[in-house]
Amino acid sequence: MDGKLRLDMPASRFIPELAKYKDTIRIEHLIYNTSGITDYYQLPRASDRSWVTFDYFDNDECIRTSLRQDTLAFMPGTKWDYCNVNFMLLARIVEKVSGEPFSAFARRRLFLPLGMKQTMVNDDATEIIQDRAIPYNPRTKEYVDAYRKSGFDVKYGSGWIQHARNSPHYGGSGISTTVNDLIKWEENFFSKQFGGEQFYQLMHRTQRFRHDMDNQAFGLYRGTFKGSTYWAWDGADYGVSAQIMRFTDQQVAIIVLSNIGNGDSAKKAQQIADLLIAGKQL
Repeated sequence: MDGKLRLDMPASRFIPELAKYKDTIRIEHLIYNTSGITDYYQLPRASDRSWVTFDYFDNDECIRTSLRQDTLAFMPGTKWDYCNVNFMLLARIVEKVSGEPFSAFARRRLFLPLGMKQTMVNDDATEIIQDRAIPYNPRTKEYVDAYRKSGFDVKYGSGWIQHARNSPHYGGSGISTTVNDLIKWEENFFSKQFGGEQFYQLMHRTQRFRHDMDNQAFGLYRGTFKGSTYWAWDGADYGVSAQIMRFTDQQVAIIVLSNIGNGDSAKKAQQIADLLIAGKQL
């Protein structure tokens, strides 16, 4: 924490393209998904190609597509709407302030201090990652029809569809890691050895805007499960899903990673939580 950024700073100070909007987008609006920016995949690509991750696209194209809109979807702070471009812009701000690529900054300032040697921001689609799990989707009619509708000549049949991720976008995604490294990440929220209480409080800081969503923190949301409070964020993309549920008071973290499109990691994490409750471990 170098004190170079404040949540109330206008994001246009670092991203000049945002200055065209009459309503000021602040850093806090990006973090808490209340910026009013329309997410890239809701808009057509200039190339008319799909946003399916078979097709190459990067942060620059995503940001350029979203900011091509001359007006925001809503006034910043008045509505909650998850937007990947919010986090892409935050990554760009980190790059502007630190003077280095986001992947290098994250490795130097976050991953290595935590001993997460197998974790990286995958910002290069050509990079070879040892033992990398390949995403798969079931080769059912539903999936094949969806691929074909997006312009991919996928064959009907049985088994699995291999879905390589050829689009190195990051900020709201793009982390390559392992279960063992994620355990180190989660353990730190119990020990607070890295970053101390200040980092812990910042990561769990919720803020109220002019809308009803008040349980989001820094890339996390607060929820309750069978009466116990947890912090989590689940995510999914073509052929993958992931979920971490951290029950801070009980010092229990549940990590589920799946490399199949119908893996439903969020549901499996809740099933594990049920088992832990039944065994009186949660």
